[in-house]
Amino acid sequence: MNALPWPATRGVLEKLGLEGKILLDCTNPLKPDPSGLEVGATTSGGELVAGWAKGAKVVKIFNTTGYANMANPSYGGQPITIFYCCDNADAKRIAAGLARDIGFDPVDAGCWSPTRCCGSGSRSRAAWAASSRLSL
Repeated sequence: MNALPWPATRGVLEKLGLEGKILLDCTNPLKPDPSGLEVGATTSGGELVAGWAKGAKVVKIFNTTGYANMANPSYGGQPITIFYCCDNADAKRIAAGLARDIGFDPVDAGCWSPTRCCGSGSRSRAAWAASSRLSL
């Protein structure tokens, strides 16, 4: 699982031998100040992570919720929706199963191009916020 601060992500992942491994990527490409995102218009954080973690099967997941929801992934007794993106069907199945096992309601957001939304948090966060309000 990659939960590193964004500025440290590239340097660490490029040094790890992750070929053939599934990497759950929880990062968001946030700038060090609160001014926004480092990437997201022409590429996504997930796409960059996949490039830095050479040969890994990277699943963008757990980046659209807060830490408190990891311990208790429900609102009003209903599981919180968690979005995930990946180009590998087996990695997606495993990531979704892990999310389900800890209490989330995993939703497949597709392949890498949607991670410009999933990875940067824009559309998927809006959908997550809407779904969480509906289940309150």
